Amino acid sequence: MNKLVVFLTCVSVLFLSGCWRYGEGDTFGYVTTVESGIVWDYVWIRSDYTSSQTNAYVIDKGNRSLKQRLLVASEKKERIRLHSYNHIGLASSVEGVCGEAVDFEVVETEPK
Repeated sequence: MNKLVVFLTCVSVLFLSGCWRYGEGDTFGYVTTVESGIVWDYVWIRSDYTSSQTNAYVIDKGNRSLKQRLLVASEKKERIRLHSYNHIGLASSVEGVCGEAVDFEVVETEPK
């Protein structure tokens, strides 16, 4: 019984830590909100300013540089290409989050 508890604890930690990546992607849009959370920070991306739908992405708490750069992009109203990873732990533990934001670049015009 003790071994089972230790095993389940280890598996839970791995799932919640976001270590198991199963995909990656890019999103184009505008940063509308950047917030601090307890475990993760959050950024919301909107495809354009007239859209009512926003997509949420988490930001690793240790990645303060990314969070600050996203805040600047939001203030300047820059259109960005956000790079993200999907995690098994995020899929099961954080409802409504599309993935973990890992980097971005400013894009000048919309893709054709």
